[in-house]
Amino acid sequence: MALTKTYADTIPVDKVLESCFQLISLFFMTVGRTNEAPAAYAVTSTIKRLLDHLTEAGLYSPKDLESIATTLSKLDVILENAEETHSPYLIELLEHRTKLCKYMLAKLQTKLDEMDKPLQAIYEKLISIMRSMSLANTKTKVGHRAPCYWRWLTWPSSRRKRS
Repeated sequence: MALTKTYADTIPVDKVLESCFQLISLFFMTVGRTNEAPAAYAVTSTIKRLLDHLTEAGLYSPKDLESIATTLSKLDVILENAEETHSPYLIELLEHRTKLCKYMLAKLQTKLDEMDKPLQAIYEKLISIMRSMSLANTKTKVGHRAPCYWRWLTWPSSRRKRS
C-alpha cells in the first residue's frame, strides 16, 4: 500500500471505522488521557489534514513544519510506551499513520530546502505578512456602523453637504 493514499476515503466500512476511532480517540482526550495511544489517533488525523492543506496551499514556513515534527516525535514516544498496554493492531495502525505524516512532512521540507537560505528568510516574512493580512481581513469591527449612503442619496439636495 502506498504511503500517500488511504483506503478510508473509498471504502464505506473504513469510513465507519474511521469515525469510531475518532470518537474513541476524542473520548480519551476529553477525559484527560492525552498521553495514551488511543488519543493519538485524533492527533494524527489532525496533522494529516493540516499537511494536506499545507501541500494544497503551498504556503508554509519552516516554523510550521518544526511544530508538526515536534508533535510527531511526541507521538513516537507515546507509541513506544504503549506497546505493553494496548493492542498491537492499534499500535501498528498508529505507527502507519505517523509514518504517513512523516512522509508528507519530509516532502514539504524538501521543497523548503530547495530554496536558498537568504530566500527562506524573505519567504518566511512574506508568509507572516500574508497571514497577518488574512487575519485582519477576517476581523470585524465591534460597534462600527457602516455609513448609510442610501439615506444621504434620498435626502433633498439642499440638505446634502458637499465636501
